[in-house]
Amino acid sequence: MSSTKRQTARPTKGELVLLAVPALWAPARLVSDNFVGIPHFERLFALAGILFLIGISCRWLLMKAGVAARTCTYTAFFLLVGLVAAGPFVRQFGSVIGIGVVVLAVGVIAALSHLRPESTVADAIVVATAVALISGPIVASLETASAYGESTVDMSVSTNLELSSKPDIWLVVFDGYSGRISMEKDLGVPWEEQLLASLQEAGFVVPNSVWASYPNTKLSVPSLLNMDYPASQWVDNGATTQDLYDVIAGESVVVQTLLANGYETHMVESGWSGSSCGDGFQVCVASPIYDAGMNYIAFNSILGDTGLVRPGFAFAHGAQSMMDWMVGNAERISHDGRPSFVFAHLVTPHPPFFLDEGCETVVDEQRDGFFFPHPGVSDEDRNAFFRDQLECVDNFVSEFWPLLAEDDVLILTSDHGMGRYGQMGADPSEWTYEDVRERLNVLLALRGTDQCFDESPIFLPQVMARLFGCLSGDTPDLVTPRIFLGPDTEVGTRTLERLLRE
Repeated sequence: MSSTKRQTARPTKGELVLLAVPALWAPARLVSDNFVGIPHFERLFALAGILFLIGISCRWLLMKAGVAARTCTYTAFFLLVGLVAAGPFVRQFGSVIGIGVVVLAVGVIAALSHLRPESTVADAIVVATAVALISGPIVASLETASAYGESTVDMSVSTNLELSSKPDIWLVVFDGYSGRISMEKDLGVPWEEQLLASLQEAGFVVPNSVWASYPNTKLSVPSLLNMDYPASQWVDNGATTQDLYDVIAGESVVVQTLLANGYETHMVESGWSGSSCGDGFQVCVASPIYDAGMNYIAFNSILGDTGLVRPGFAFAHGAQSMMDWMVGNAERISHDGRPSFVFAHLVTPHPPFFLDEGCETVVDEQRDGFFFPHPGVSDEDRNAFFRDQLECVDNFVSEFWPLLAEDDVLILTSDHGMGRYGQMGADPSEWTYEDVRERLNVLLALRGTDQCFDESPIFLPQVMARLFGCLSGDTPDLVTPRIFLGPDTEVGTRTLERLLRE
């Protein structure tokens, strides 16, 4: 009799598979929609394992209470379903009603299986739910695979430069921080109140006119790291995105050149999907566990109506972690006696605006949204939120740069400017001159590079080429200035000349 009880208490293989379905569904749903841009698969496996253990534990506790095995398994199954998939309910009806719906569903299936053990109604509901959970990611994976396509990235060739001078090089990219021209003309921030003005007074080289060659991060950052244009005509598909992310991950001309010259390379991950350490980086500072992928999963879970899982909240958390690490490790790396390259891309002051001027998180629906304009929020309020995140960045820079050795090279830049005019939602062919100026004018301040740069206009793909030319003693080979607004839209010569006259 005791042997029979022990066998009954153990879940069968079928029951284990059933409980694994909702545990794996949340990570599978993320992967099925995104074949690229998941830096840490191990976190997804760990999450699935934790959810599975929750289901097993729930079943075990119910079994200890004397509940029938079938009822225990079905109850645990629907509990997991509610945990991972209740996000739409709680956002639509509020946490109280949403959680109530989950509790009701769990209660109904428990009652059906317990009160009418001979009925197949509970079986049919569970099987239908499991099939729906399994088929969703499978169908999405097929759709994602069919759209993956072929890469349209123009791969760059290594420069084979030998550097005669090897200072530490810090390359810090702030996402969406506008340049001096746009800050003054589009946001109304006078020169004397800008970060660049204070850095210039501290001895930084601050070019007057600095421009990105692309209006979005996944093309602009690779153009900086490859010192070239990664694409002139491209298709926005999975294969293209993967190649661009690989450049950011270390398969770039900049990183390979520095490795060949004996540099120790560091990357500080941001938590953004395109921020992942590849083999080119010998030292990887991993993003916080709560990265963009975890944020996505949490948003669709029963926690989906809570403040800390708002879309994009992981970027604020990642920025805080990156700034803390850089301040905490700057002196150590800067004085360790070997040449180091440190690359950090902070997804701020780009919206959403969850950081205040002191870099503390603020949960407020008005700060939501990945674009500057936001429904129901005035431009004045959005400007104020943006200014908060600018001040956060400015305070970090003021604390960070004095920690570096005097002969370190520090490059502070951004990948693109703001989008206050809503141009990122418009066809690139319809952009006005003001749209282009605001989005493409970027931040650039340099220290330890007095002989490499001056105040003349410069485009992002030229920045590292100028630095390498200076450090090698060779004349830099600079790409011709170009700006691409889209795969079929390049800024014309007249507009370029007008931008450079600003």
